[in-house]
Amino acid sequence: MKMKRMFAAAVALALFCTGLAFAQEETQEDDWYLETASELARCVGELAGDEAYMQMMTSNPFDILAPLQEADFASVTGAWRIRIGEGMISLMGTLDGMSQTGRESLNSKMPSAILNQWNAYVSAEAVAASTMLAYMRTYSMPEDFEQCALILRFDGAQVGVAFMQTGEDTITATAYPLFLAEDSSLEESIEAISQGDVPLMAVEKLF
Repeated sequence: MKMKRMFAAAVALALFCTGLAFAQEETQEDDWYLETASELARCVGELAGDEAYMQMMTSNPFDILAPLQEADFASVTGAWRIRIGEGMISLMGTLDGMSQTGRESLNSKMPSAILNQWNAYVSAEAVAASTMLAYMRTYSMPEDFEQCALILRFDGAQVGVAFMQTGEDTITATAYPLFLAEDSSLEESIEAISQGDVPLMAVEKLF
């Protein structure tokens, strides 16, 4: 009986350690996306506050940028991950008239398209401002890379970062400022894009 209890305890410990290892591995994976997205988001904030850059980009400053220019990008206060849902994958499979090249192009641009559509729902000014402040970098593809988008909340601003495969062994991450419709919170906006009878995307709150 004592031997059985010791065996059961050993199994429980092994399962616990295995679960802990998986949790640590997942956290480390999330850290790469979060760290990369946070760095690019701060670049967006830097561009918004760069008067010389803004003067070169437009002669008519956007009023919508005022909160972004005053935001604190020192730390992320909330993060969500957007994954392409099974509904979108199924929908793409039904597009019989689309070429393979078209399917590949659509799939590669989907994370960025989601963020652009977000600002399109707000206003034309939001789309123009987002395009002007978009910031991208290309990286070597990490192991087990997954195309997705992260939404980061800062004190006074929110930024979306799209992670897309752009080469055989490279990925490109592009950060866009995200704007909110009048009287709409960030949580409400995230909920709005994830609703629907067909789950075109899955939204996961990281913290």
